[in-house]
Amino acid sequence: MLWNKKPPNAAPPRATATPSAAAQPAASSPAPEDEFEHALETLAGVVRTIGRFAMDAPEASASEVQQLCEHWSQHLLIRRPKPGDEPRGSGTPSRDFRSLCDYVVHQRKAEQAHVGKALEDLRNAVWAFIHGLNRALADEADVDGAIASQLVRLRNTAQHGSLEELRRAAVSAASSISDVVEQRGKRQRQRSLELGKQLVPLGKQLEEPPRPGMLDPLTELNNRQAFDDFTSHAAELAGFAARPTSLVLIDLDHFGQINELHGRSAGDQVLRAFSRCLVRTFLRKDDFLARYGGDEFAVVLPETELHDAVVLAQRLHPALKRLEFKDWPELSISISMGASALQPGDSVGTWRERAERALSDAQQGRRARSVPA
Repeated sequence: MLWNKKPPNAAPPRATATPSAAAQPAASSPAPEDEFEHALETLAGVVRTIGRFAMDAPEASASEVQQLCEHWSQHLLIRRPKPGDEPRGSGTPSRDFRSLCDYVVHQRKAEQAHVGKALEDLRNAVWAFIHGLNRALADEADVDGAIASQLVRLRNTAQHGSLEELRRAAVSAASSISDVVEQRGKRQRQRSLELGKQLVPLGKQLEEPPRPGMLDPLTELNNRQAFDDFTSHAAELAGFAARPTSLVLIDLDHFGQINELHGRSAGDQVLRAFSRCLVRTFLRKDDFLARYGGDEFAVVLPETELHDAVVLAQRLHPALKRLEFKDWPELSISISMGASALQPGDSVGTWRERAERALSDAQQGRRARSVPA
């Protein structure tokens, strides 16, 4: 029987040590690269959240801020060139955390200043209303006293005076009361104008940006519900402030024939192209553009007299001639328009009815024309 013998001076074999739990690396500890990627994703999510809940400010609208924040988040995640930088032919730009921080700080300061001004406008409007109400109450007390004095004098004359004295007292009372009523009306109109000046900037703050449910999915303009809300608010505000506001209704001429001859896809392309044409024509931030019906559109122009609204709207006619339709090069479109100005005492219904009558007149006379009402 053979076996192996240990050499005379051989050291005893070492016992194999089992690593303790403390000596083993923690299985749940992420690598530094994983932590960095997680931090980037979190930061990009924060930036997107800032954009999602942005508010309109004089420097940029909420939608513009949201687009910029999305651009910054892509700069973080995929190293897209930061906003304002041109794409380079080669190489990947490094992440600019400092510029991102500066942008976020600047945006938050702008929004804070905007909110502060809106609150100040609100406070001024409330105090103007309180001051005007107190003045109105004091004036009404004086007026009531003057009228009561005239009536007491007339009553005493009727009881004890002659017929001629009664006639003179009646004429004097009628003249005095007429003057008092006229002065009351003048004061009320003046107070309304003063209060209106305070309410105009506040009214602009009350005009909310379009919500997702208030946009037309095909044209990406405001939908009919948003239009109804906006014009109702404009009519109510006009009761206090002498703020010229005009409405333009637009109809695509013979649009039904496009769908019949070329199909609905051609009609949809025409609607989208015309919507983009509207956006390029009415560039002011306060201009309100909406899809009024199937092939009808509406434009509300605050701070715009009727004549100026018609001049602005007529720019659409030459702009339409430059439209091109890739799949239907033979297509061309024309429009008819009717416009009306919001007048004192108007309801939103009477305001719209005048614009609709003007549009009907344009369509019955000849197409591709504009008619004010």
